[in-house]
Amino acid sequence: MIFYNQVKREFTQASWKRGQIYFREERVRDVRLTGNTISAKVQGTDEAAYETAIVMARGTIFNSDCSCPAHRLYEAHCKHVAALTIWMLERGSLLRSGVGDEDDGVADLDHFLVLRDVD
Repeated sequence: MIFYNQVKREFTQASWKRGQIYFREERVRDVRLTGNTISAKVQGTDEAAYETAIVMARGTIFNSDCSCPAHRLYEAHCKHVAALTIWMLERGSLLRSGVGDEDDGVADLDHFLVLRDVD
């Protein structure tokens, strides 16, 4: 199970807030699931779309990768990873139902049940 607030704590406040904006602006596209890895293209502030991926394990983010320059410069997850994470938390059921995704790994997300815990 993934707990919303547990995952949120993996990010700096600034990255999480920018990720929320990117999610609301629908910048997360071409989401795919392969095993416990969720990948997507996340459009940045310019026209560039960054290849972004998160690996989930034990209810939180085990690892992340993004092709943006910031991801390589900082130890924390970038705003593109935050946007993809928020997409997964908010819309992960779309992957489970197969909407917009023809990948044969769709069923693997079933164990990622999202629970919102209260601060």
